[in-house]
Amino acid sequence: MAVKSLYEKTVWVQDTTKSKNPLIFYSCPLWWQKQGLSYTASGYGNKVPTRYCTRVPEWGTRLYRVYCMIWSNVGSLYIIHHGRNYFINEYRVRL
Repeated sequence: MAVKSLYEKTVWVQDTTKSKNPLIFYSCPLWWQKQGLSYTASGYGNKVPTRYCTRVPEWGTRLYRVYCMIWSNVGSLYIIHHGRNYFINEYRVRL
């Protein structure tokens, strides 16, 4: 599957190793996101898939879906690796 990047963001993943390797986000929407649909009727949830994927250099070349834990007006982005959530704690837009 070819993934075209609309724009790139550099972020760091918060984990136990305190890794500071930048991640590049790729736009790869799911079929229902392309149709303008929402994952849940309310738009809230603990594991709402976003339209972005990323690669973590230490974990190989696999693309990981970025999920959002969103309630009220607060959302936290994270990726899942071997059943564990890794939250994305800060970002910087690459110019």
